[in-house]
Amino acid sequence: MSKAVAILINFNGRESTKRLVLILEQFRSIATTLIIDNGSTDGSKEQLGRSAYNKAILLETNRNLGFSGGVNVGLKRAMEKDVDIFLLINPDVVISQKDLKHLLESEFDITSPILHFARLGKDVYDYGGRVIWPIGRPVHREYASLQKGVPPIDYVSGACMLIKREVVEKIGFFDERFFMYFEDV
Repeated sequence: MSKAVAILINFNGRESTKRLVLILEQFRSIATTLIIDNGSTDGSKEQLGRSAYNKAILLETNRNLGFSGGVNVGLKRAMEKDVDIFLLINPDVVISQKDLKHLLESEFDITSPILHFARLGKDVYDYGGRVIWPIGRPVHREYASLQKGVPPIDYVSGACMLIKREVVEKIGFFDERFFMYFEDV
């Protein structure tokens, strides 16, 4: 199985970031976890920078670059590694080894799991989204239950996205004009 570099953006999310890093430390398919700290003021840098992690590296931006800027810091560092796969994952995402194995086995250049979460006490399954091209508006494909088959989508969510190196080499980095939201579209 291929190895990946995980990239996490942290902004004052010390506890959820720490929890995810400890999970990723156990995955043999993760070569390195890059924690990009976007100028946190909650003690994240001090706690996440400790040497308690075997595969995690803390990169400090010293200011909030937004999601796209933080991801780009991580991708540029990850491109220095001898890996062909990058896993962008938000600190509040829960992922298992089985989930990651399915992502790594994907034939697609960009892959995301179906995201499951609760909104107002109800289950939501997010499949990614479509763009209403005449008005340039992205709309998530969210359902109250799992769907048979995958509905047509134009993009996957940046909350958990596996990207192959060749994509970054071909199209470049995230557009930093989008500080947060729509940069994954």
